[in-house]
Amino acid sequence: MAVLEAGRTKTEGGGQNVSQAINLGNYLLELARPEQALEALEGIDWAKSLSAYGRMQLQYVRFRAFTQLGNTDEAEKVLAYIREHKDDAADTWQTTALDSGDVDSAAALLISRLRDPEERIAALLSVQNFKTVKSPPGRVADEKRCQELVTRSDVAAVIDEVGRRETFPIYSIGF
Repeated sequence: MAVLEAGRTKTEGGGQNVSQAINLGNYLLELARPEQALEALEGIDWAKSLSAYGRMQLQYVRFRAFTQLGNTDEAEKVLAYIREHKDDAADTWQTTALDSGDVDSAAALLISRLRDPEERIAALLSVQNFKTVKSPPGRVADEKRCQELVTRSDVAAVIDEVGRRETFPIYSIGF
């Protein structure tokens, strides 16, 4: 936490360290601290500081924070943005769809990524099992939804068709 907070205060390319602010926001959400996650994003210059991919990451933090806070109106607004810009970060859209309860869209996108030779490696990597540590409170439900997605019969069939799913005795770096 201290490293993420310190990184957020450093400049990046002469401006705010946006990626560290987003990473801090994500970590705070894993600790079920949505108000602080939103605070971590304060001051980000939406127009100048972010790529299209970065905007999706920022919006994903906002979506999860509003969802954890029970602010469905704001969560729906952010969800609409993410859905509209899903091509800017397909993996973020897939996770958001899953988090929002749209399991069919998440499954369809994962299947599409698995069948796409350009996306296949990243998609296969995302379905592997790695050694884990005790999950923080804000991540337990996320992990359960991910496991349910990759074990769905239609998704599992495509995984088997294009690769395989295994368990590795090493830690993941957060795919």
